[in-house]
Amino acid sequence: MGFLKKMFNLGGDESSSPKKPAAKNETSFMAADPGIPDVEFAENFTQSGGKFLFCEDVEMAIKNLQNIGAETGLSKVYSPDANLRSLVARAGFRDFAEKCTDAELFCTTCEYLVAYNGGIMVDARHTKGNKLKDLPDVFVILAFTDQLVSRLSDALKGIQMRYSGKEMPSEITTLHGPNKSGLKDPGSTTATKEIYLLYVER
Repeated sequence: MGFLKKMFNLGGDESSSPKKPAAKNETSFMAADPGIPDVEFAENFTQSGGKFLFCEDVEMAIKNLQNIGAETGLSKVYSPDANLRSLVARAGFRDFAEKCTDAELFCTTCEYLVAYNGGIMVDARHTKGNKLKDLPDVFVILAFTDQLVSRLSDALKGIQMRYSGKEMPSEITTLHGPNKSGLKDPGSTTATKEIYLLYVER
């Protein structure tokens, strides 16, 4: 993880700016080892147009949320997750929409991050059954380092194990940044949303 912080020049005040990691990805990845899953994911995700924000802890995630609000000028949030709403509120967001169509910003968690294609796997639990096209154009997704897997098959196996004996989640799909155009994985989609990923170490 120290290499990831060095690669993105994450430290001090620079680590809390949403624009810093994306701005450096073109040069930083030239020397990056693609065999490191964190690096592989970050490279593929940022190349698809996603905004990758490494957070050393939840407090840094809150600081990055504040910066996202300042950068986008958006304030009305839709989030199906009560715990995440609490965290978002700590970042200063107070205007929560009851319906996704009334919101400017969508905040959620995810099932897995897939390194080889930079995808974020979500399902109906994370979208509350809403179609992606009906959700706000700006996504903020909170994920932790232990949710990273190497390949799509690992994520699907993980879901099968996690929900063994329970009802499997529906509408499993993989999100990418707005520039994604290639890799046709089962269940993947080309997102037209602007996506900020808060990648929290634990």
